[in-house]
Amino acid sequence: MPLHYEYLPATEAAQQELVLLHGWGCNLEVWRPLLVLLRPWANITLLDLPGCAPGVDAGNPPSLTALLADILDCSPERAVVVGWSLGGQIAVELAEREPERVVAVVTICSNPLFVATRDWPGMDTGVFNAFRRSVQSDPAAALKRFDTLQVTGARRRRPLLQQLQNLPRQPASAELLIGLGWLEALDKRASLAKLKQPQLHLFAERDALVPAAVGRSIATRLAGQSSAQVRALPDACHLAPLDCPVDLQQHIRQFLAATGRLQQRPAIASELAKKDVAASFSRAAAVYDSVAHLQRDVGEQLLTCLNQWQGVPTTVLDLGCGTGYFCGALQSRYPGARYLGLDIASGMVDYARRRCGDDCDWLVADAEALPLGSASVDLVFSSLALQWCYRPEHLFAELARVLRPGGLCVFTSLGPDTLKELR
Repeated sequence: MPLHYEYLPATEAAQQELVLLHGWGCNLEVWRPLLVLLRPWANITLLDLPGCAPGVDAGNPPSLTALLADILDCSPERAVVVGWSLGGQIAVELAEREPERVVAVVTICSNPLFVATRDWPGMDTGVFNAFRRSVQSDPAAALKRFDTLQVTGARRRRPLLQQLQNLPRQPASAELLIGLGWLEALDKRASLAKLKQPQLHLFAERDALVPAAVGRSIATRLAGQSSAQVRALPDACHLAPLDCPVDLQQHIRQFLAATGRLQQRPAIASELAKKDVAASFSRAAAVYDSVAHLQRDVGEQLLTCLNQWQGVPTTVLDLGCGTGYFCGALQSRYPGARYLGLDIASGMVDYARRRCGDDCDWLVADAEALPLGSASVDLVFSSLALQWCYRPEHLFAELARVLRPGGLCVFTSLGPDTLKELR
């Protein structure tokens, strides 16, 4: 079964591809606080890992080999793989098997051998087996207990636990036993010394699941490898992606810069031009409709495309809404849907709000970096707006991200010879 994943292009010039792998009992939502810090300089791929993410249907129980293949299918050709907790073990496994695809590895609060042995610190075998039995008998209660373990030691334990449990997440099921099996079986200690790629291992000082001694043991094993780093996260708990996203971003970027894994940032001249476009449309808002005959005709034609769609949207995004001219038509067609009007020009949005009222939702934003949740929109309607986007790969990645499964995007734009008579 294909993995659920999101691809989030950098909001500025991309210097690297990052693939983020979450740990057991969480899903890709755990990375959200970190994204705003990473996206200015990195393209990001997020994945939900079956067997680890609650409620994610794995179909037939996946093997680790099949999971790695699915991750590669969703990932860029070459990327830095960042893994938290069990995701760190999977990241090392992936780097070992696919050295041409993985250019560097970052692990966060990850023990290469999770269950303790006589010569390696980790979770006590008896405690682990008891926890596995609790997952078998009552997955929901076991996951709730695991959540409290993840925030144990945190400086702001209660709000952090609430933040974790407020993340969108499906109910736990016995499928989580698959991930527990990987957590118990994986032993990547010897692999670390063999990796050809640069590697960074971050450990939280207040981690109740991965002892601080693990970091010291790894540092000893990797001593002398100039491209390997082990760093501590002061005052952080196991739930580092939520607990200390600023520190994580700084460590990851500094590591990639020091090991030559950040591409030189090219200048993007279009950013200034886009601000000029927004300012120009803002100034013209009050008189725009009086001269926008072509825009209206094209938009009316686009509305007829919706006649063939049988969907019943709950949320409609009018992308490049301008003065809100098509707000009424979309509301009449879909009276039960929430209407979102979005435009890059604040003057246009202000005019549309005055014209159409506050019953609708209005946003000033760039279509290439939509301030909307994933899978939050059923219908995107956009007429003669997309031509102002300079990076179509960013634009359509964002549209794919915010559309729900089965959603629809209809748009018009300009071709090379559009309005050539006016040149």
